[in-house]
Amino acid sequence: LSPIVKSLPYCRWPEVVGDVALLRFLRAAHHDADVAAVLFREHIQARQQYGFDIARERVARSLAQYPPTAHNCTSPWTHYTQDMIIHGALFRTQLILLPLAELTVAGDPIQLIFVHDFASAISRPEFLEFLAEMIVRRQIATDIMTMQQGRIVEGVTFVDSKWPNIWRAFVAGTVFQQRLMHIQSFFRSIPRSVSEVYMCNASWAVRSLLNFFSKRLGYGNHGMT
Repeated sequence: LSPIVKSLPYCRWPEVVGDVALLRFLRAAHHDADVAAVLFREHIQARQQYGFDIARERVARSLAQYPPTAHNCTSPWTHYTQDMIIHGALFRTQLILLPLAELTVAGDPIQLIFVHDFASAISRPEFLEFLAEMIVRRQIATDIMTMQQGRIVEGVTFVDSKWPNIWRAFVAGTVFQQRLMHIQSFFRSIPRSVSEVYMCNASWAVRSLLNFFSKRLGYGNHGMT
């Protein structure tokens, strides 16, 4: 992995090639170094394929006035809002994102997502760019918080959604299904960054669907209410 770790731009991004980042892959691979190396290469491939690297450069430019080494409890490197994410304001009528609503007792960040119309959001061409930057920002934040706390920090996500029009979206065509496949690839590419995902106000049919995707995404714990 040395050529990747030492190459630009990755050598400038500790959340990608730093000790903490590599440890996440090793733990996801159950301490099998060969498997961890495969997962890491898949992550680099996903970054290039889905625009993670472009999003990372954009985040760095937007936060250039805030030195990464001077993190505090209000630093935008860790405490960002939906409107700071590209196209974030555009999706406010479809979903509300609170990236760091609160911390668990252990110190893990709690992310809240209130979904009003997932089908409309995911069908927009800007959605994948919005999602890629959201994931990149979360990756940066959890890496910084890990260094601050001296332990591996993993997020906890609560999604409150009645999922209107989701079945219409499935029937309507292939765009929705293709976007779901992309989302699956997005989240699978960064292991051990989210430990638990809880769904609230989901119908029994949506629960079955999300349980299926959660298992494929590799989350160890899921909740449905």
